[in-house]
Amino acid sequence: MDLASAPLPPRDLGLEAYGRIRGAIREGTLTPGLRLTETDLAARFGVSRTPVRQAIARLEAEGLLTHEPRRGLIVTRPDHQQAA
Repeated sequence: MDLASAPLPPRDLGLEAYGRIRGAIREGTLTPGLRLTETDLAARFGVSRTPVRQAIARLEAEGLLTHEPRRGLIVTRPDHQQAA
């Protein structure tokens, strides 16, 4: 089989969205305390809401995003341990 005609592996859009959102948080483009929505993130990174939802779940597990009552999803303010 010719490598040029070999099918490409499927892209993991959730993983791509995770990497791009995480990078934006690390670079300071998405600043601590900023309120986020799935719709805004999907538009900003050019993906649908499903991969954004997957990315949000992973970023929440890592402590980079937090759901706050009456505020919604926000970029977490790093504590001393995270900053170090």
